[in-house]
Amino acid sequence: MSCRKGIAPLPLVVKQRAKKLFKSAINVYFVSNRNQASAEATIREKITSAFIINNPIKLKLDELEWPNFDTFNIACVARINFKIKRQDIMINVFAQEKWRNRNITVNFYGEGPDTSNLQMLIKNQTFEDQVTMHGQTEDIRHVGEYNHVLILPFVAEGLPLALIVANLLGRAAITTNVGDNERLVLQNETGFLINDLSSKALDNTLEEAWNKRYCWEQLSSRARIHALQNLDINIHKSLLSQLN
Repeated sequence: MSCRKGIAPLPLVVKQRAKKLFKSAINVYFVSNRNQASAEATIREKITSAFIINNPIKLKLDELEWPNFDTFNIACVARINFKIKRQDIMINVFAQEKWRNRNITVNFYGEGPDTSNLQMLIKNQTFEDQVTMHGQTEDIRHVGEYNHVLILPFVAEGLPLALIVANLLGRAAITTNVGDNERLVLQNETGFLINDLSSKALDNTLEEAWNKRYCWEQLSSRARIHALQNLDINIHKSLLSQLN
């Protein structure tokens, strides 16, 4: 089963107001095609003034050197929120015996309502030796320097800024096929897509990625090239030109 775009269960009066708002707007911006499709399905009307844009990018875009570590480091950069970001599912998958016996470390960057729950889950799974919680960080380049790939097993997204930044810095990603992730993540070319929300699908994709771990550097270089070709790295200038 593929990840599907949902239709928001909004009251009729809210849908009617949304229709009027969209019609009165000169331009309507979405960060993914699926977000636009979901909005149109919700109000049951085509939004003719819609444009797809990516989040603004505020970093130096030179490619990072590849981490020279014996251990393979995987980063999850996200708000700690089990319902949407699914860090709990990640731990339950990685806590399997096969992953414990592999030279792999999982690094969580971020904070949120489930921070203490994640700490407790890691402790209960006796998985502290292979997991590190770094808390909130603004130094995204350091995250890239320390980690080989990004993992984003989220339930819903547009086009995550974490994915955009990781790809531009030369890091491939393992991510669910939600939002416009497939726009940047080409299966086995620039990363790995998880095609449904089950823990089994996550485990299977991680297994596929692990079997190709010595190709991660090559995939990451391709991810950077693909991102540069498919993103507007000067989106702030593009938006200003439309508004003038």
